[in-house]
Amino acid sequence: MTKNLAQVFLQVADVAQSVAFYETGLGLTVTHRGEQNATFETGSCELMVQKQFDAQTLDGFGLVPPEEPKGSGAIIVLEVEDVEEAYEGLDAVDADLRCEPQVVPWGREMFIVADPDGYILEISRPAPE
Repeated sequence: MTKNLAQVFLQVADVAQSVAFYETGLGLTVTHRGEQNATFETGSCELMVQKQFDAQTLDGFGLVPPEEPKGSGAIIVLEVEDVEEAYEGLDAVDADLRCEPQVVPWGREMFIVADPDGYILEISRPAPE
């Protein structure tokens, strides 16, 4: 059996606002852009933002609309080359930065930010030695 995380799929309220956050704020490359969704290159796993499906569509797959805040309890970790640069890019677009960059005891330099829909991201890299 193949074990590969191929995509992280986020239901969002406003695709354009999410694209601005991930493309402008984080510098991710858009690999597809449509009216209802967009995908970003993140290495071995693609990130997709999709206009939130209506309740009937979700019900057809045995799903319910995400509750607020979206992604509660989950943290998406994006590894970057330069944590300070990522922080400054997100600060420039008035992102919801939850803490300043810091080195944590488990060996990462990181900060936390919420995307426009409230999904929580850890932006990090291995701590400098």
